[in-house]
Amino acid sequence: HYVQVAQPPGPPPAAEMCSKLKRQLELVKDVLVEDANRAPVELPVEPPVEPPKPPAAAKVVAPAPAPAPASGHAIASLDAAGVAARITAISPAFAEFAAKIQDFACDGAFLASLTPDELDETLADIGVPTRLQRRRIAFELGLASHA
Repeated sequence: HYVQVAQPPGPPPAAEMCSKLKRQLELVKDVLVEDANRAPVELPVEPPVEPPKPPAAAKVVAPAPAPAPASGHAIASLDAAGVAARITAISPAFAEFAAKIQDFACDGAFLASLTPDELDETLADIGVPTRLQRRRIAFELGLASHA
């Protein structure tokens, strides 16, 4: 009794591999040729998607124009609160000077009665530190010819 030992198969001979490879390539070629000869498939065409429109530009609102400087005659009719309102309209930085105008009850009639030097001294006395700021206040009150 001879026992036959099963041995794992070794690599197939080269000629057999070439033959298998040829058959597989022929199958692939047949599939490719068949696909190429098939009528083209019409894919549904979706309407083009329009890009979203940008939001409407925000309207830029210009600040209200500053009121025109009052004339010396117009300022004379203002009480201290009215004078302070004119000074505050220059800029928020001038609010502290406007408060001092009210604290010292400097109404329009009083300020309009001052000489240019007195007006400058008065504004300096209430704490307006620079000559430029004092001139700006005088301009706003319509008393620029005084300063």
